[in-house]
Amino acid sequence: MLLYVNGDSNLSGTEVEESDTIVERLREKLSPDQINNQAFIGASNDLIYDRSMSYLKDNKPDLVIIGWSDAGRMQAHDKATGEWHQLNSIGVGHVPGSFEPMAKLLKDKMSYGSDHYKHMAFYWHYKIYNMHSYLLYRKIPHLFFSALDLFTGAENVRIENQYKLDWGNNYFEVYNDCYVSWCIQNNHSQITPGWFHFGKEGQHAWADKLYEHIEKYKLI
Repeated sequence: MLLYVNGDSNLSGTEVEESDTIVERLREKLSPDQINNQAFIGASNDLIYDRSMSYLKDNKPDLVIIGWSDAGRMQAHDKATGEWHQLNSIGVGHVPGSFEPMAKLLKDKMSYGSDHYKHMAFYWHYKIYNMHSYLLYRKIPHLFFSALDLFTGAENVRIENQYKLDWGNNYFEVYNDCYVSWCIQNNHSQITPGWFHFGKEGQHAWADKLYEHIEKYKLI
């Protein structure tokens, strides 16, 4: 079994031992022969989407798990180095020199509750659904979840009933909950306050919920 994983720091295992991560807990439960984890600290949904689609174009894993990130995060291309930088409202990454005149504007646009943030949540709602449709067409089992409050309204972005889409069982708690909010509500403490990374207890509990969903709906 080949398991493909992508997301931000919550799936890359930032600030915790490898054995304490969501991905390692899923390894215990699913017993895959191989895991390809492309999750990256501070990743924008642009990076997650682009890397995933590039990988899936030439590969057909047995299961795809993606934890989608903050709607306000952006990518900036550094023309001096050719690298892509991940920009977000909590300060992970940095603004390339060529973007410095726009730094304040970018910060304002990325802030929770801004009009841009709201528009981007709707944009990602449909773009992620396109990937879901593509995976259905390719007959690739998959489970998405929101690592941060993408569609659930905690940051003033809630997808109203008339705009909700049918994800089948392929998006865990899509309009109800996200990993970070669930950990906070269940009193799992942050490792570094304000970074929204949780220790072994929170990570393993969330992984168990994902596994139970996979088993319940026979996704694989």
